[in-house]
Amino acid sequence: MLKVPRSLAVNLIKLIFHSKTLIQMAQQIGGEKMRELANMISKEIPGLGFCLLVYPFHEKGMSNYISNSRREDMIAFLQETLDRFKAQRDFQTPNSN
Repeated sequence: MLKVPRSLAVNLIKLIFHSKTLIQMAQQIGGEKMRELANMISKEIPGLGFCLLVYPFHEKGMSNYISNSRREDMIAFLQETLDRFKAQRDFQTPNSN
């Protein structure tokens, strides 16, 4: 399993959840802004796969998605993630949460 330094994980969390720029971008997000976010994430976690799902709360059917992985890999990953959520199983992480 790939080990991610705690400092990198903390910085990524700050990048995603505490950046006013990202919050503003997520409110009305399109393809260009999604690519900007994806580039920022890629720089923070080089060598790791990711996907980003953005949606407005309480509005069905409206969402945007971007990933740096092949579609087949993301389909498998998202299915595994959905199965874990439904079974209420924890995710394996390199460090304790």
